[in-house]
Amino acid sequence: MVEPERFLRDEFGKCFALKEKSIGSTTQYLGNKVKMVTLENGRKCWSFASSQYVQNAVKNVENYRNKNCLGQLPRVKSPWSRNYLPESDVSPELSPIMSSYFQSLIGILRWIVELGRADLVMETSALASMMDLPREGHLNAAFHMFAFLKLKHNAVIVFDPSKPEINESEYEKEDWSATPYGKCIEDIPHNSPEPLDTEFVMRPFVDSNHAGDTITRRSRTGFIFFLNSAPTYWYS
Repeated sequence: MVEPERFLRDEFGKCFALKEKSIGSTTQYLGNKVKMVTLENGRKCWSFASSQYVQNAVKNVENYRNKNCLGQLPRVKSPWSRNYLPESDVSPELSPIMSSYFQSLIGILRWIVELGRADLVMETSALASMMDLPREGHLNAAFHMFAFLKLKHNAVIVFDPSKPEINESEYEKEDWSATPYGKCIEDIPHNSPEPLDTEFVMRPFVDSNHAGDTITRRSRTGFIFFLNSAPTYWYS
């Protein structure tokens, strides 16, 4: 495997003039501040912090509210108001211009979720399902989320490579000796690279609010996947 610095120097250097100190450690990725951290167990791993992007997004929302005489963002302690149900919201429909603005806020919130704010994935998903007919209540709920982000902007997601401690005795052992597929063996390509470490553990966590939608009686499901102790994928 070719080191990134060597690749940039040898390959890009053929076509572009590179400065002596133009290559260094990664500090930013897709709007995230990237940093190498040391955990309590001594393992080193990468961390992502989306604070800078979140604060800029909140500032843009505050400028919009000030420009349109909507006042300051409220002080809140949670992403949503208690017992708020967007599907049951019967407040006035937004104008085409305000609808477009609401949709842009949803786009920003979805990117914030992608940057690591998995704690907002359910609320963002629920509001995104209202984009075809947004109402004033939906816009206020989006403002509420940005008010929460103003207070809690400095969250950091850490990709811990440590293997999780799992008590195998809590799980019932299944007999997989007889399957319709027979004795299957995975084909390993002859030119596959040597593994850099031991095998990892993949763990999914899933939950749903059964028939939680008061109109359609549909359920909203959320899940998050971990590789060892590192969260890698979340969705609602």
